[in-house]
Amino acid sequence: MRRAFVLALRPFVTGAMGPRKAFRRKHLKLAPLRVIFAGVCVVALVLTVSVSEIAAQSTTRLKGVVYDQDDGSPVEYARVSLINTAYETWTDESGRFRFENLPLDWYRVRVTAFNYDSSVSAEIRVTSDVAASVVIPLSKRVYELPGIVVKGKPLAVPADRVTVIGRQEIEMANPSTVADLLTGVVGVDVQRADASGGKARVSIRGSASRQVLVLIDGQRINSSADGEADLSSIPPQAIDRIVIHRGGASSEFGPDALGGVINIITVPETRDPQRTFDLQHQEGKWGWRTNGLAISNPIPLDSVTTRFSYSRSTADGDFPYNYTVMPSNRVYEGTRTNNDFTTESYHLSGLSQPWRRTTVSFSGQWYVAERGLPGRASDQNDRARSEDRRLLMNGEIERRFSERVLGEVRIGYSRFRQEFVDPGDSAGRGRFNSEYRNSIYTSRATGRIEPWFGQTIVLGAQLQAEELDHLDKVNAARTMGLTDRTGTGLFVSSTQHFGLPEWGLFESLDFDAALRYDHVSTANDSSESDDIATDYWAPKIGASLSVGDEVSLVLRGSYGKSLRLPSLNALFWKEDARSEGNPELKPEKSEHSEVGFEFGVTKDWVDIAVGVTYFHTFYYDLVKWRNFLGVWKPFNLAGARITGHEDLLSLAFWDKRIKLVYGNTVMTALNRQPGQNSYGKYLTLTPHYQTSLSITVNHPWFLISYGVRRVDRRYAKEANTKFYDSYRLDDLRLVVRQTIGRWRFQTEYKVYNARGENYTLITHYPMPPRQWQAGMSVTYRIP
Repeated sequence: MRRAFVLALRPFVTGAMGPRKAFRRKHLKLAPLRVIFAGVCVVALVLTVSVSEIAAQSTTRLKGVVYDQDDGSPVEYARVSLINTAYETWTDESGRFRFENLPLDWYRVRVTAFNYDSSVSAEIRVTSDVAASVVIPLSKRVYELPGIVVKGKPLAVPADRVTVIGRQEIEMANPSTVADLLTGVVGVDVQRADASGGKARVSIRGSASRQVLVLIDGQRINSSADGEADLSSIPPQAIDRIVIHRGGASSEFGPDALGGVINIITVPETRDPQRTFDLQHQEGKWGWRTNGLAISNPIPLDSVTTRFSYSRSTADGDFPYNYTVMPSNRVYEGTRTNNDFTTESYHLSGLSQPWRRTTVSFSGQWYVAERGLPGRASDQNDRARSEDRRLLMNGEIERRFSERVLGEVRIGYSRFRQEFVDPGDSAGRGRFNSEYRNSIYTSRATGRIEPWFGQTIVLGAQLQAEELDHLDKVNAARTMGLTDRTGTGLFVSSTQHFGLPEWGLFESLDFDAALRYDHVSTANDSSESDDIATDYWAPKIGASLSVGDEVSLVLRGSYGKSLRLPSLNALFWKEDARSEGNPELKPEKSEHSEVGFEFGVTKDWVDIAVGVTYFHTFYYDLVKWRNFLGVWKPFNLAGARITGHEDLLSLAFWDKRIKLVYGNTVMTALNRQPGQNSYGKYLTLTPHYQTSLSITVNHPWFLISYGVRRVDRRYAKEANTKFYDSYRLDDLRLVVRQTIGRWRFQTEYKVYNARGENYTLITHYPMPPRQWQAGMSVTYRIP
């Protein structure tokens, strides 16, 4: 057994010890991290070998946990039975149950409990000497008596369409990066600057990427310097779920949620006792390689669920490109060099319930990356490099004081260190060396009150402090110095659920209302300007009508206002011969509204979902850099109006064994700043439509998926005189799975851009042609 593990780990260790460039030896000192990684592997190996000796005496088992889906508390003394068998048991005080000595087969679990609706799980496979696990949520039951209606907690339908990508979808997709996972989501546009695994940004409904707030467990990762968030810094193996808010959301998340929010949650939603040990290895074209390790519950504790993950990715990254700028038909072609990267990530998250009504969660990540900075294809740079080091920590305590009162306290800390270096040419021309140190501290306290049936009120306060220290190592006079930004936010929201008369078309009506006040103060040590104070109110209201369960219909609509604070670089960039900041900048603002419907059918063998959402967003006081007397300077010069609709059709058959998904986003994004020659023109790099179609066949032994995305032309100039033509991308994925005892093997092959389309996403940043990836993962379930 030990020899088998050593042989399995050999390619991971040897891959991590490969040769490095001189820059990496100087700036990317990862030896201590490898020692930690090796130590974790040894501990996991010892745990695995020791428990395997004990488990050798076990037989086939099925175990699980039953909990209240409203508050997460365990459901005790619930009746648990296996459908079409005589097997039956009851949950204990912690909501757990267990079946022993089961025949090898597929099972469905039925759970019934007093005051709860019964629930039936999906099919679970029980194999030899393996303890299969299942987690089952129960919802409160509704009782109707003559003249009296007694209900459990109502399930409110939100006024905005929010997309949640759950853990099961993430595991099935097995993405190489978070960008792969978000690609194809309706209304979301992923913008890459280089090959797979390189930097990636996201736009929602035509917004700029800096206008989208990206959170990890509620902690912001957008840089204070320029407002951008790099999706490639987030390891997919660590993600439990992703929540996507389209459109402005400042009433809930505060400043910088101008265009939308991507909330990436790594902490498990509920306790899961299953223990697993997972190894992954993937390789691809242009030297791309990824090694990964994931361990669930390495230390068996009944009250704690933990996850640890490690990943390391490298790529040579040099690929050929060919793209055309229309209508001049000018062709750019060549080889994109200096496109290599090396990234390494460690992540730990956990959930504990030390007392029945108290939940404690935590997460932390250490990430380091070193990349080349090739620049634009029309003017490549073979010398520039960057280094990025990040530390994120989050903690949360949730306490339910009663059935109607819940409190939550969350704290977060993130620290970024980024360095950008270019030695210049032989004469030193073009030389730069800038370093940014960015720290963000966040604390948030929330109280949730349910004063009467169907009414929920949320009150809260948030404190946030940012520090950005900029050092120019080539020219000290251009050093921006230390900038501090502190903010205080107070917010309140209310949701009211109404049951409607039976003679009406709809069964329920939900009202949402939210209001947030923020006061922000910004100061720079090297600036002669006074502290910049900003006060802003962000309101939002909405409503939804819904009817049906197996056949359902939802109508929804909302209106609100949001803002984004100017980046610290835009405010305080030190004046030189080419550019300078502008402390007089005002926040960017937006008014946004949407209305839509969703129709669904859920039967034993088919699931159908159809939805259309119409949206309208007006941006004003947008920050644009303009050449003023030979010097580039930012001003509040721009306004824009973006209108459109998002269409979604999903068909799933036979417990989602066959699934077809069609998504379409149509937008008209126009410049609406009077007095400019580009007034009424389309915004640059914003396509009129994006359409995707995918079909997936998912069998317990294999998976086949084929997807097609088509994107309309995008204008490269504000005057709409030049544009990039439309393009189509075809992606193919093949997966073969096999389970042997406690071991689960999965082999995978992916082809991106199967037709070899030549295209670019950002001006003069071409994307690679046809690309393949192949890999294998091994999972060991610890009893």
